[in-house]
Amino acid sequence: MGVRSIVFAHLAFVAAAVTQPNAECRICYATGGGVTDQWCQENCNAKQPFCPDSMCSCDAAPPTPPKPDYVGYYSPSWDKGSIGPTGGGATFGVAFTGWVDPDKALSEYQGPRLQGAKHVSFGGGNANGRFTASRISAVVSAIESGRVKEAGFEAVCFDVEECDAGLSSHFASAFAAAKAQGLGVWVTTSHSAPYGCSDGADLVQGWLQDSNLDFISPQLYTSGAETCADFEPNEQLPWSAWKSSVSKIVPSLPDASHYPLAYQWFKKHGLQLPVGFVQWSEVHVFDSFEV
Repeated sequence: MGVRSIVFAHLAFVAAAVTQPNAECRICYATGGGVTDQWCQENCNAKQPFCPDSMCSCDAAPPTPPKPDYVGYYSPSWDKGSIGPTGGGATFGVAFTGWVDPDKALSEYQGPRLQGAKHVSFGGGNANGRFTASRISAVVSAIESGRVKEAGFEAVCFDVEECDAGLSSHFASAFAAAKAQGLGVWVTTSHSAPYGCSDGADLVQGWLQDSNLDFISPQLYTSGAETCADFEPNEQLPWSAWKSSVSKIVPSLPDASHYPLAYQWFKKHGLQLPVGFVQWSEVHVFDSFEV
């Protein structure tokens, strides 16, 4: 029987597996015709643009932003995983399983070796990733017992998308526990607030003021296959609420090529400027071979 092996050292070929980045992504807004800014953003930046002058106007292509301090990426356990943004330069990689359960989150990742600092995620957009008080307590126990460090991770990511109500103090305790153990700690959430937490607005406003968080990462996508970053807020919380953040902002993007657009958008709206990004789209070494 053949053994499938992945070649890293001798293959320079890589393939971006999810998105086809659009180098011409621009900030667009409605000027008439009964459409919305989001409609213009999506249609003017589509692979086959529909952008009538009577309905939409777009800014010039964004300039190159300052060099990011953080260049991260997610590597999912349920697919081939990812080797990081094309061109390299990743400062951290996230072992992403979709589980809150630390037994699963700390053991199920079998993807490529993570580039840069090794982060592990807890949470996700499904029943396995839903946060409850007891599940957060189990994560805190794993952190305080040293299991996270023993598994080789240097930081923890809380992917908060679905959760029970009333967990604000539980999350704060978890962040403090991670920091006390010398671990990095950050939160990512769907757009401007968790879509599956009834008190998501209150959670985010607490996170924005939590000094134990290294950064917060709003996900500027829904499917992850968007041609350009998606700036539509969740109905729970407008982006204006993010202006008072004491935490750094490091948005999660469909692709690294969207960072100039995201930087320009945050600047245009008077928000704290991003200091990096986390890429969702997977990048793979070309197919493995049989030996």
